[in-house]
Amino acid sequence: MRPLFIPALSVRFISRRRQRSLQHSSRMSLDIPTIRAARFPATADHAATLLGTTKPTPSLDDALLRELFSSSDGARGALVAVLSYPSIPHCDDPLDQKLASVVSEIASRDDEAGATLRTLLVTNVVMPNAMTVTYRQLGKTQLMEASAMTARRAANLLRIVSADQKVKDIAREFVRGLRDDLGTFGAFATKWQYGKGEREQAIKGIGEAVDGI
Repeated sequence: MRPLFIPALSVRFISRRRQRSLQHSSRMSLDIPTIRAARFPATADHAATLLGTTKPTPSLDDALLRELFSSSDGARGALVAVLSYPSIPHCDDPLDQKLASVVSEIASRDDEAGATLRTLLVTNVVMPNAMTVTYRQLGKTQLMEASAMTARRAANLLRIVSADQKVKDIAREFVRGLRDDLGTFGAFATKWQYGKGEREQAIKGIGEAVDGI
C-alpha cells in the first residue's frame, strides 16, 4: 500500500527542467483512460499539462480534472502541481473557480476518494507550515520561501471545504496528534521528526484555514 502522506514540495519529486518542459505539453494528449492508468508522480505531470500556466484556463476539461482528483495517485499528483509549482497559479488568490468547484465536489463525497482528498488537503497545510520552521532554522531561505508559498496555496484550497464537518473532524484529529502525539497523526509527526516549533506552526496553519479548531 502506498503511503498517503507526501511532502508537498515538488523539488522532492520532479526536477526544475522537467517542470519547464511541462509548459510545452499538449493538453490534447490527455484523456480519461490515460489519467486512470497513471500513477504518482506521473499524475503531477498530467495536472500541470491539464491546468497550464495561466488562469482561468478556458480550455480546462472539468471531466478530466474530476477524474484526476478521484484517485489517490491522481489527487496526490494534482496537489503537488497546484500547490508547489510556481508556474501554476491556480491556488493563488483569487482561487481558480473550476479547480475550486472540482475540489469542493470531491471532498464532500462519502466515498474513498472524498476521504482521501480531505486528508490530503489538511496534510498539505501541515507539511509546508512545518517545513518553513525547519528551513528557517537551517538558514535555507529559498526553501523556506517555497514552503511558505505552498502553505499559502494549501490554506486557500482547504478554506473552500473548511465548513464541511468531515474536514473539521480530520483537522481536529490532526491537531490532537500534533499536540499530544496521539493516533495516526501523532505517528505522522514523529515520523517526520517534528519538533515543538514545527508542530506549533502546523497547528497554527490548520487554525488559520479551518475555523473553530
